[in-house]
Amino acid sequence: YLTVGDEAAAQNALDLSKLDRVSPEGAALMSVVAARFGIEPAALPVGGLSAPWGTGNLTVLARLFDPFAAAAIALERDWLEKEWDETKHPRWPQGAPARQGGRFAPGQQSPSTSAGAEPPSPAEPTPSPGIGHNWLPRPDDPPVVPEEEPPTAQLRNAIIKDVAMWLLRRGVLALVPGVGEALVVIQLGVWLYQYLPFINAYLSGPKTLAELNADAARPAKGYDIHHIVEQNPARGAGFSESQIESPENRVRISTLKHWEMNGWYSTPNNDFGGLSPRLYLRDKDWAERVRVGREALVRFGVLKQ
Repeated sequence: YLTVGDEAAAQNALDLSKLDRVSPEGAALMSVVAARFGIEPAALPVGGLSAPWGTGNLTVLARLFDPFAAAAIALERDWLEKEWDETKHPRWPQGAPARQGGRFAPGQQSPSTSAGAEPPSPAEPTPSPGIGHNWLPRPDDPPVVPEEEPPTAQLRNAIIKDVAMWLLRRGVLALVPGVGEALVVIQLGVWLYQYLPFINAYLSGPKTLAELNADAARPAKGYDIHHIVEQNPARGAGFSESQIESPENRVRISTLKHWEMNGWYSTPNNDFGGLSPRLYLRDKDWAERVRVGREALVRFGVLKQ
């Protein structure tokens, strides 16, 4: 939305994401990108949770944002030069309840449109840059991939996941090496070729529980063996090794989705009283752990409902 100049839609998308803070690493990356573009970084609160990729390659990460430089610079220039129209985009005051401060608020009746007054004539709309501008990436453009393989596993894995998600949005369900979409991926970065199994695993559709259990007996590149009831927490709670390592508790899932699931397990969740699923399950019995574990498999597109 920002790259096509639609500030209201971008703000609305941000509000829907419920993002109210960034990680310390995210704040550092924002500062590096802003300095690279010569603009001010966004003012967002910084949380205490760290991102998995660390700060060792901020310059490499910052380069991935270069295609958005012109849009970011133009947006800041417009923001500074024009006066914010509260009649079109009213905002809640800072300190408003429910973390509304600074966000868009419902529009209010303008004095100029009160009873007996003539409504003002609409101003001539200012055309916003569109998809046709060469410097603006289109929504279906592939992600930015460096020519050389990134120096760290965290950055490399983030790029692989971005490519897999882009393919999924395009409706691609599998990559056949040497043809079609696979060639597009290789053109993004030759080093990606060896990671096609990870991308294919991410693109694969959900399976039945019986199929996932059977797959666990056949390890494959791009997949991890996942325990529906997590191993270490279950051991810490005193459950037997025979339960934990039983065939019914072992499934083969995409490595990339496994990472997503691990993040979900450690993130506070209103469905669990504000606790992370992992903390919620700390004192629960085996049946409840199985229920939540299967719910996670469904949530991440691994298990058929």
